[in-house]
Amino acid sequence: MRKKLYKAGKIWVAGAATVAAISMGVSSVSADTVGNTTTTDTETLSKTTDVNTDTTAPSDVNKETTVNSTTPDATTTEANQEKATDSTTKTVDANKETTDDKETTSVDDTKSATTDDKANVAAVSSDDSSKKVADKNAATDATTDDKKATTSVVTLDDSVSKDLNSKTTLVTKNDDGTSTTNMTYANLKDVADNIANLNSDTSVPYFNADAIKNLPAMATADAQSGEVQDLDVWDSWALQDAKTGVTANYHGYNIVFALAGSPKEDNDQHIYMLYTKNGDTAINNWKNAGPVFGFNALWDKQQWSGSATVNDDDSIQLFYTKTDQPRTVQRLSTANLSMAYTDTEVRVAKVSDDHELFTGDEEHYQTLQQWIDAGYYDTGDNFTLRDPHVIEVDGERYLTFESNTGTENYQSDDAVDNMDYYGGTDEFNQTARETTLANADKLKFSKKANGAIGLVKLTGQQNNPTIGQIYSPLLAANGITDEIERANIVPLNGKFYLFTDTRLSKSVVPTAVLV
Repeated sequence: MRKKLYKAGKIWVAGAATVAAISMGVSSVSADTVGNTTTTDTETLSKTTDVNTDTTAPSDVNKETTVNSTTPDATTTEANQEKATDSTTKTVDANKETTDDKETTSVDDTKSATTDDKANVAAVSSDDSSKKVADKNAATDATTDDKKATTSVVTLDDSVSKDLNSKTTLVTKNDDGTSTTNMTYANLKDVADNIANLNSDTSVPYFNADAIKNLPAMATADAQSGEVQDLDVWDSWALQDAKTGVTANYHGYNIVFALAGSPKEDNDQHIYMLYTKNGDTAINNWKNAGPVFGFNALWDKQQWSGSATVNDDDSIQLFYTKTDQPRTVQRLSTANLSMAYTDTEVRVAKVSDDHELFTGDEEHYQTLQQWIDAGYYDTGDNFTLRDPHVIEVDGERYLTFESNTGTENYQSDDAVDNMDYYGGTDEFNQTARETTLANADKLKFSKKANGAIGLVKLTGQQNNPTIGQIYSPLLAANGITDEIERANIVPLNGKFYLFTDTRLSKSVVPTAVLV
């Protein structure tokens, strides 16, 4: 289970200046905006006119109340499924073709996230696309339980890697022809140093939690109990254009989906929909459309974060994480939302084709059964398969997501001895290894760490997709951390920028000491 906590004084590491936070809050909530009411003569309904009566709110929701707007802080829970507090960023350049018999990865501008269905992704500089990858002949002997994990490792030269907050950036070429960027010890060490030094370019400043006021509208009927109360809010995501990443203008509205639940219950995590008029910057003007999947929700059937985009038929495609308790069984899932809107409100009229998309494939991505066989939580291991983020390139849709590596590059008791995972000079790597060996807790993390950001291709209809192809991870952190969360890919000037976050406290890197 995962708790929802809010705490002052936490330092976040900002990935890039181009990332903006989305504020959430709404004004007074009425039954019309929380439940599903009869449509008016002026109302337009996308895709269907059926109204999902399962989402009808209790009658006592006519209250003007508030929502907690503080950033969620991570606290240890039994399942270790808290959201991240220490975040880092990678930039990725998608789909670089490699010349025959060469181990060189180009960093020229890209036009697409795939080339002949090969999702080759390499770390690149954000401002110098002319630089080339060096050390063509670097190789790795890393192996997995079942097969050789890699065929070569390409090292970016210093002039490129310095722009990525890393001492060395390693790009692993996989057997299937795709590439995986390694999040190394050196990468996270730089994050820790930035936190310790309170780097103003990469850290969110301290704030006084007592001075932060709750936002209106999330004091609403709880999806499980129906009780009107101030709901905690944490992971949120805007309705976006999957092609550009830009926040969508949906018939004059901006829409945000968010996880929310009762602060009294650990297992109360469901998706709610918030909206405001497009261009309205007043926080108090946001409204609440209630829980997307309706009321009478069950404690053992939870939803975790994801993404959403608009389909060609004007419906909204929601990608999210189905999570069963008490074992936090996670599956990438999707549902089609038919929407109703007037000049004063927008709401979910019907949920269709709600289904699981991906549960892991063993080779590229760890399955629940693999995790159970490896010792479950009892060994300190972690299981992640969540946070699907949709992107569209050349008419094809893809999902990035948080996961753990499968047999292609699995977790290993010998990870501490794999120098490729450290990403620095020989001296740096050896010092990091010795530091890890000397700390029993960090050594335990090293043995179980296999965090990854995955990639799959969607096929079929937009409003009822399936998995068409599974690729090797875009990013992996074997030997370093088990969690790399909330992937977000933003296209800009021919490149694709991957933003993600992780927790230093759950990594091999020593936790920063704030000064």
